[in-house]
Amino acid sequence: ASLEDGRHPLPARDGARCDSGMLVVDVADDGAGIAAEHRARIFYPFFTTKQRGSGLGLALAQKVLASHGGSLELVDSVRGACFRMRLPLGECSAT
Repeated sequence: ASLEDGRHPLPARDGARCDSGMLVVDVADDGAGIAAEHRARIFYPFFTTKQRGSGLGLALAQKVLASHGGSLELVDSVRGACFRMRLPLGECSAT
């Protein structure tokens, strides 16, 4: 499913959860995934495999999360790409 402007919604797979005082959100798509030869460089500024990409999206997202004491990482996925975001919480309760 695509949005009217051509973007694709990226659903949170398994939703958000709390883990050791951290908010953890997995965001995944069902595309081709990230090639093994690119995995080590995807968070480098200006690295892109797209003709019109700037290569700043993942680098910037990782930097913003880190500045708040969090992290962004690529996690193994059966299909597509899956990124895990972590942000510290003052208090985390399971719902």
